[in-house]
Amino acid sequence: MRNSRLPDWLVKNWGDKAFRIYFILFLCYIFLPLAVLVLYAFNTSEYLTWPMKGMTFHWFQKALDDSRLILALKNSVIIGLVATFFSTFIGGGLAYGLVRFRFRGKTLIEALNILAIITYGVVSAISVLLWFRFLGIPGGIWPTILGHTTFIMPFAVMVIRDRLLNFDLEMEEAAMDLGATRLRTFLDVTLPLIIPSVLAAALFCFTISMGEFLLSFFLIGHELTLPVYLYSLMRFTFTPAVNAAAVLIILFPTIAVIIAAIFFRREVEGMY
Repeated sequence: MRNSRLPDWLVKNWGDKAFRIYFILFLCYIFLPLAVLVLYAFNTSEYLTWPMKGMTFHWFQKALDDSRLILALKNSVIIGLVATFFSTFIGGGLAYGLVRFRFRGKTLIEALNILAIITYGVVSAISVLLWFRFLGIPGGIWPTILGHTTFIMPFAVMVIRDRLLNFDLEMEEAAMDLGATRLRTFLDVTLPLIIPSVLAAALFCFTISMGEFLLSFFLIGHELTLPVYLYSLMRFTFTPAVNAAAVLIILFPTIAVIIAAIFFRREVEGMY
């Protein structure tokens, strides 16, 4: 009986090529739509036709001259910053408690945190909306901030908790053996060492908040956020000004990811 096993050199060569092809196709699938969106933001024509007739910054100027767009951007930044502060502060404390203390219900809280992450956004949006209506809270900036905080806080807990799980407890124990209280130990020993993860969690939460549409759509009321305003534009007209505004949105998570990557790299280098 002949051995049907392929030669190792053939498996290695074709395996490497297949992986490279798959990787290239994956990158195209992820980034090609973004590339098209960015490209048409510079189109001279107001119609999305190919080939493009020329390149211009006119649509960026038109987007920046739109007072409603600027207001929506301002609201999104305010909501993102405040919600990020609350979620990182509360989520960081919760993560520290889950890692450092034993108490009843700890496993349940961890499970609920994971459940909040994997729950569909529309379910979270409807549940928060119904809860606020039950309390008689009308839509607006602050209800949206509270909704975003509850939505992004589990992500802050996840990032900070993962760092604390890999933290050397002997450093805290040594500080407390020298007479430091738990609070002083946290402020002088723990916090400086986990601050890159805290900042990375904050950037992660801010990025999610800036692009969150469903919660904003349900809770913002008569106000506007950037994703909600873009949605309203796309319902009635679609010009390269929408592309230009979308490019402005892309800049926020791109910058945040770059900064977060720098923090993570410094933290990893510090660990080794």
